[in-house]
Amino acid sequence: MTIEEWLVEHIGKHPNITFGTLYRDFCLTSKVKFDPNLLRPSIEKCKSEGLIVETKIKYDCFFNLSKELDREKKINSLFN
Repeated sequence: MTIEEWLVEHIGKHPNITFGTLYRDFCLTSKVKFDPNLLRPSIEKCKSEGLIVETKIKYDCFFNLSKELDREKKINSLFN
């Protein structure tokens, strides 16, 4: 599993996740190889591809799935 795939999966399960919580979960997961230098570039890649959305409120960053990806996930869950 790539870091980008893990990000989409994890953010899908935990909407409005903060960067700190995301970093902690990234450190503890066994699904991807841990490299702290790859998390932020992977987040930026997912944002540029329109997979996730970052919202900044004061000093906190929150991550959610993009509207399109979230809609597709909900539609697929109805049919499965």
